[in-house]
Amino acid sequence: MNVEGLREAQEALRRAERYVSGAEGMQRVISEASMRAHRYAVGITHVDTGALKNAHRMRLARTHAEIYIDPGARNEHGDRPSQYGPIEESRGGSHAFYRRTIDEAGPDIVRQAQADMARYLR
Repeated sequence: MNVEGLREAQEALRRAERYVSGAEGMQRVISEASMRAHRYAVGITHVDTGALKNAHRMRLARTHAEIYIDPGARNEHGDRPSQYGPIEESRGGSHAFYRRTIDEAGPDIVRQAQADMARYLR
């Protein structure tokens, strides 16, 4: 019996293991994709006092990220963006900063993340 390509297969498995283990690949891809989504959401959020726009936060975990409205943030009148932000989002259309981020920027963010993942797996 003759096995060919074993060394290449083992190296590919080592690269995949490094990738999914966190710091080297997947975590970076998640971080970069999340930063792109966060930037987009902030950029399209309507501004009255600016508090909602400035209350968008990003939390990174090992295998995922969250973008959310900081529950502790307040505007200059003492109102919490975490309370009125969901109302603004539910108005839809140009007000829906998270839905628009998914619909408008999501496909490009996913394509870039896929390209980044492929690069890390080489």
